[in-house]
Amino acid sequence: MRITNVEIYSARKPSFLANAKVQLSDDQGNSVTITDFRILHNKQSELWVAVPNYTMPDGKGWVYEPTIILSRKLQFEISEAVLAAYEKWRKQQPIRSLAGIEQDGGAR
Repeated sequence: MRITNVEIYSARKPSFLANAKVQLSDDQGNSVTITDFRILHNKQSELWVAVPNYTMPDGKGWVYEPTIILSRKLQFEISEAVLAAYEKWRKQQPIRSLAGIEQDGGAR
């Protein structure tokens, strides 16, 4: 399978910089679309891509479980494609809204 389309869209939560949708296709014309990738930045302001997940209670806290398991190679390729698309998308955003995202968005 290869990455045939990446769409970046505005974050659904203030802690995310943006969300992404990725389409994978094979040579026979079959495809699958994975939604809800999240673009975040860590404490060192490095961008990274989180795979879609769900939360489950675990005693006094929560456990985050992925909704899809990807090979390391495919996860790396998706992450690279999403980050490249995010950089292009970010440059097209109005300065005012981008300033709010950059100030308030991202993992802490």
